Amino acid sequence: MVSKEEITMQGQTNRKILQGKLQRILRNQPTDAEHRLWQYLRKRQLDGYRFRRQHPFGDYILDFACLEPKLVVELDGSQHADNHAYEAIRTHFLERAGFKVLRFWNNDVFENIEGVVEVILTALADRQATPSHPTLPLKGRARRDVLQDPDRQPRRDRLPRHPHLPPAGHPHCRRVLRRRRRCPARAPG
Repeated sequence: MVSKEEITMQGQTNRKILQGKLQRILRNQPTDAEHRLWQYLRKRQLDGYRFRRQHPFGDYILDFACLEPKLVVELDGSQHADNHAYEAIRTHFLERAGFKVLRFWNNDVFENIEGVVEVILTALADRQATPSHPTLPLKGRARRDVLQDPDRQPRRDRLPRHPHLPPAGHPHCRRVLRRRRRCPARAPG
């Protein structure tokens, strides 16, 4: 069974964060380290990946998030030194949602910004090399057609199913199909 946490991804957050406009306040008052790293991440400068700053997700606001490969970059200052348990819970929540979390200390950003950017680029390349869900092989005649003509795109109905939908043989799908066949209002086609 797919949990609700696995389905939600982009911008899903609680009402306290949205009503208080906390992410907007944090965006308008960045720390010096966040401002410095943002100069490297903004405007798709890292291999064309779009980063969001102070992005709300669940009960948290992420310092920097790249939603395409599901990568989160967190900057930790001296206020984070005492909150190991909170940070571990937060990281576990994000990893269960499919994100990879990179954490850097503020002094790393000030003293070695090129190294921080290099680690982020490496993580982006790793996330790109391993897709979040496997692509399934196409079945039957469509597969032969694709193999014969590599430029031809497969028909939409032969693409792999979304990973959060039940497989075709799932009991719920069979019940829905049975009801459709029995429906008298539906004309045989």
